[in-house]
Amino acid sequence: MRSRGNKEKAAKVLGPEVLNVKPFKAWVDKSDTTSFASEQRELRNTWPTGLKFQLLVLAVIFLGFATRYYVIWEPAETVFDEVHFGGFTVSYVTGEYFFDIHPPLGKLFLTAMARFIDYDYSYDQFKEIGQTYPDDKYIYLRCMAAFWGSWLPLLTLLIMKEMKCSFQAGILATAFIMFDGVIVVTSRLILTDSCLWFFGALAIYACLRFWRVQDSGATMASPSWWLNCAFAGVAMGGVVSVKWTGLGMVGMLGIIQIIRAANPLLILIRGSVAQSVDDTDSDDEDDNQKPSADVVITPPPAVLRKQLVTALVGGIFMIAVIFVVYTTTFVLHFQILDRSGPGDVWHDSRFLASLKGTGHTLQPGQSPYTMSEKIIELHKKMFEANSGVEGTHSYGSMWYEWPMMKVGMSYWVKHFPDNLKREVFLGGNLVAYAATTTAVAVLLLYVLSLVHVDDGYSPRQQYYGSTAAWLLFGYILNWLPYITISRVCFIYHYVPSFYLAVLLAGLLLDKYFRHNFDKTAVASVLVFAAAAYWGHQHAYYYGNVDLVQ
Repeated sequence: MRSRGNKEKAAKVLGPEVLNVKPFKAWVDKSDTTSFASEQRELRNTWPTGLKFQLLVLAVIFLGFATRYYVIWEPAETVFDEVHFGGFTVSYVTGEYFFDIHPPLGKLFLTAMARFIDYDYSYDQFKEIGQTYPDDKYIYLRCMAAFWGSWLPLLTLLIMKEMKCSFQAGILATAFIMFDGVIVVTSRLILTDSCLWFFGALAIYACLRFWRVQDSGATMASPSWWLNCAFAGVAMGGVVSVKWTGLGMVGMLGIIQIIRAANPLLILIRGSVAQSVDDTDSDDEDDNQKPSADVVITPPPAVLRKQLVTALVGGIFMIAVIFVVYTTTFVLHFQILDRSGPGDVWHDSRFLASLKGTGHTLQPGQSPYTMSEKIIELHKKMFEANSGVEGTHSYGSMWYEWPMMKVGMSYWVKHFPDNLKREVFLGGNLVAYAATTTAVAVLLLYVLSLVHVDDGYSPRQQYYGSTAAWLLFGYILNWLPYITISRVCFIYHYVPSFYLAVLLAGLLLDKYFRHNFDKTAVASVLVFAAAAYWGHQHAYYYGNVDLVQ
């Protein structure tokens, strides 16, 4: 066995940051290991099982759909960006080519519903906010958008369970998502954000399942390994195929997969270096010296090499699935939009020659666009358009205002005599925002404090430190890029980061309230407060109550 002196020499060669990474710090006090294992069992035991868990799932599904579908026909007028996405759906139905800065998946789902109901609205219906819908067909498109948002609370509950958090933490996180005004209001309209958030949460859940399958010993010979890997790839492909802002979530999960692949490699390198140190110092060792209590326990090299290959194959397969999903959405996009339309002005004559009714033909020496070339050309235009988006908005907000929900926005308002009005207002749940921002701050300080730990991490520190670290990484990755964006931004751009902050809030509850009674009491107070705030503000979310100015 290696002595502490040899371990310190290896650290000098490799750097302490390598040996201090979570998987490499196996030298911990035995009593601490036993204590944390007992704590984890207690966390698992807080969850209901069997029929009780099934009833819980049904209750969460019911509330998720009820909060999203309640009076979904109100208001019977175009609201906010329904003027854009309603118009895009018209183009898909007529086959008239249009241009949008976002990938097509979310819009394709709306189109599927539109074709099912024989959607026959015209572009004139979506000229401005506040236009009255001529019939009830708009309700079906809203129902499609609400469908994705309705599953978000359940996915949150399942994610917290996969993260090995307590039942109380799961209920707290679920309630924050269930009763958040930004998520609910946006999910009820003809928009694609709810689809983006659904696939983002699904990607987290799918990756957690895949990593659990890997950690349980499943290999590439197991069908469950491939199925869960494909599931994760489809979910990540879905999120980036709705909007490019989904890249933040994909990036977070991708980096974790890379780290998982790097862990066995670094352990192999460390073992090789440490072995050379042992060989050099073997003559100085006392044959009768008792082995140190601080022992680094690592799997055999053959096992580590197998783990490395498995992680690499998993990552490559995920990327392949993401690429297939993403590319397929654009193939469908071009197959449907095969004739001249409002998007013609974005492209040159060679591109327009591929559309019916444009009057353009290929010039001498020009070859027709193959599908891949057409996708590449569209992406160039999408990049240009994204970078060129400018302008201001009365309800625009800055990135640093979002964590404390300083600025909401009015999606729709209609005034009546005597200062009465009906309004759909986008505002987050202040209880949830206060709790999640607090969780981000506290756990960020906790993770930073672990950087200075020199004598190894306890299992409890490993679990809470590593889990908080990847959630914080994702939070920052989805939030801070808006510092550099010059275009007008809104509070709903913060939702991916807010979602990860909600998971952090549940993690914080488990870390600092270890006794079951305390955990239940704190969670109950916060859930009640969030629900009460929701009840107080619900008229603004649904636009169905007359309010006095």
